[in-house]
Amino acid sequence: QDRLSSLRLDRDGNVRDKVQGHALTINWEIGDATLRSITGYRKWDNVIDSSDLDGNGGLVGFLVSPAILVPPNAFIPQGIGAIDLFHTSNERHQKQFSQEFNLIGSIGDQFDYVLGAYYFRERATEDNPQGFTLVLPSPVPIPIAPGVNLNSFGVNVDTLLSYRHISQSMAAFGQATWKPAALDGLSITGGIRYTEDKKHLIQSSPVPPGPRDLTRKFHRVNWLANIAYSWTDDIMTYARASTGYKAGGFNARAADDIGFNPEDLTSYEIGFKSELFDRRVRFNVAAFHAIYDDLQVQQFLAGTGGASSTTVNAAKATYTGVEAELMARLFDGFTVDGSIGYTDRKYKKFMFVDPVTGVSSDISKIAKFQYSVATTANIGAQYETAVGNAGNFIARVDWSYRSKVYWHPVNPFNDAIADGGAGLLNARVSLADIPVGGSKATVSLWGKNLTKKDYMLSGIDFGGLGFAGVMYGDPRTYGVEVGFK
Repeated sequence: QDRLSSLRLDRDGNVRDKVQGHALTINWEIGDATLRSITGYRKWDNVIDSSDLDGNGGLVGFLVSPAILVPPNAFIPQGIGAIDLFHTSNERHQKQFSQEFNLIGSIGDQFDYVLGAYYFRERATEDNPQGFTLVLPSPVPIPIAPGVNLNSFGVNVDTLLSYRHISQSMAAFGQATWKPAALDGLSITGGIRYTEDKKHLIQSSPVPPGPRDLTRKFHRVNWLANIAYSWTDDIMTYARASTGYKAGGFNARAADDIGFNPEDLTSYEIGFKSELFDRRVRFNVAAFHAIYDDLQVQQFLAGTGGASSTTVNAAKATYTGVEAELMARLFDGFTVDGSIGYTDRKYKKFMFVDPVTGVSSDISKIAKFQYSVATTANIGAQYETAVGNAGNFIARVDWSYRSKVYWHPVNPFNDAIADGGAGLLNARVSLADIPVGGSKATVSLWGKNLTKKDYMLSGIDFGGLGFAGVMYGDPRTYGVEVGFK
């Protein structure tokens, strides 16, 4: 597929986002320990007046009443009319509150510890009307003009998704580090955490999958073990094993009332960290192996109920990889940096229920990891120098790369809309710390995607509706920024 420079849309309206966030941190020194309180509040309001995703504005066709979709499936012609393959509007609101307490301290020179408790509560609502045209085959030719027959017809359908969702999470945790006096440079860390989650979905949609009122609770105990050894002040190696947990819950767009189960992770990592040549060179490398049980995977669906998704637990998956980063100050003011990462991802088992046939099968050999790439890389260079009393001159150029990416685990057009490898070249020139009265200013000239690479940000496979689409990233862009502090 090719990137289009323009799209013809039937409707495309304003998008309004309002985000506010507040945080309060209080530290109280108690002898050799610190009692810390971290309070957070965040709120988001989002309204999408209308959004047309098909790019086929002005398209018309022969229409039939939606009565054909329900028994007795009456065929009621509506003549030639506008066809809108998919459009939607949305109103979403979300707010969350979190409170964490930490007791941070040490016992002598050999023990450091952290004890903590955590609480989180989130409320979210969404009202999402959708409109789309189902294109269906006709069992007999449909005459619309002398000598002109059609073998298909369209059905314009409107649906509404509306729900409230409440999430609550509580946790208690502790972590301690022991530095044996007899082995200078060695540190051993252990940690444990208990988490309890509750998910509550209230759905009022007049069409499936609502209305419904669903609640599930989950809990886990997770642990961490880490051993590190500093061979010198500049070289350290470590080995770590830990477990992780992501709560289960409900997908308001899925038709099932059971929801999905928690996702569990067991992770192993070894690494090397260093700062060499009088701290002019930093080199870090790590290798890891992660085992996911009941990995949560979203599957996008489309049909007579509109665009929807379901969340499934894809049994077991593994991630095995290596990451390395290098930063070198070649001479005063000039620094080069680079990083590379490779991850081998495999599904060990992935039971998939075909939405058309209802048949379950193991698709672990063909399923893709969505929004996930095997290889990432970055290389950059930066030069910085003082310009008399005028400020600091900073020039940077960098190139980043990611390999092929898929947008769905398995869908009819998944391969067709996948994006191959993409490399982006960016540059920025700044004059920073310019004295302006009692303040400082920064003026920057920047350019992104300087080689005008066509690359994708996401894709949607409307398989059940017979088409798919992708969203591209920005073309070459450039601009000027002025900031004060």
